[in-house]
Amino acid sequence: MFDKGTWQATSFVSFTHFSGPNPGLQGGTLKFFATAFPDGGEPVPSISVNVNCRINAPSGFTGPEGVLVVAGDLNFTDVTRDTLTISPDS
Repeated sequence: MFDKGTWQATSFVSFTHFSGPNPGLQGGTLKFFATAFPDGGEPVPSISVNVNCRINAPSGFTGPEGVLVVAGDLNFTDVTRDTLTISPDS
């Protein structure tokens, strides 16, 4: 397992948005694949990433807030829960 490096999204799978007011925030479920580039290691391709944001989630939605990562036999079932902010590289 690695603990430091970078990653790059490699393919978009889906985004299901949760309807409702959008004052600059949009809840939903994002699914994509990524490749990790651990410092000093070989790239790790085909990492499945699911991101859930429960803003305006429908009452029947049971997914946890946060990020779930699955890389081969490694399934990070402890979902990372935090505020997720994505900004472009400057």
